[in-house]
Amino acid sequence: MNRAESVAKRDDRATDSDLGTTDTRACGSGGQRSLDRVVVQWRDDAETLRRRGVAAHATLLESCADELERELDRWENELLSIKEAAAESGYSEETRRRKARNGELPAERSSGKKSHLKLRRGDLPIRPIRRNAASSSHIPYNPEEDARDIAQRLGGNYA
Repeated sequence: MNRAESVAKRDDRATDSDLGTTDTRACGSGGQRSLDRVVVQWRDDAETLRRRGVAAHATLLESCADELERELDRWENELLSIKEAAAESGYSEETRRRKARNGELPAERSSGKKSHLKLRRGDLPIRPIRRNAASSSHIPYNPEEDARDIAQRLGGNYA
C-alpha cells in the first residue's frame, strides 16, 4: 500500500466508534495524517521537478520522503502498553483493555509469565480534544478537582 492509500485509510479510521466523532487533535494520529500528506506532496513535487528537468532535486526530495515514510511506519507500528495507549488516545485504560478483549481493537500479548496486552499505535482511535467555548483552549479533565467542586456544591468537605 502506498502512502496516499495509507492516508485515505487513516482518514476513514479517524471517526471513532467510541464517540462517533472525528479526530481533531493536532498531534497523535491527526499529526501523523498531516505528515503522511507531506510525504504524498513531496512525491508529487518530485515528479513535477523531474518533468521540469531537475532530476537531482527530485531525487533529493524523494529521498526525504522515503526517510520520513520509514520513520512514520516505525512510529505507527510501535507496540504500546495499555497505560501508554490510554494516555495517547485520550480514553481510559479500561476502555482500551475492554476494546482489545472484545476484538474491537487489534492487540498482541507480550510473552512471559505475566503476559500483557500490547496495542499498535496506528490502530488507536484518538479522542477529540474538548474545547471551552469561551476561551477555545484545551482543558484537561481533572477528576480530583471535579470531586472537590461537587463536594463544595453539596456543602461537604473534600480534602
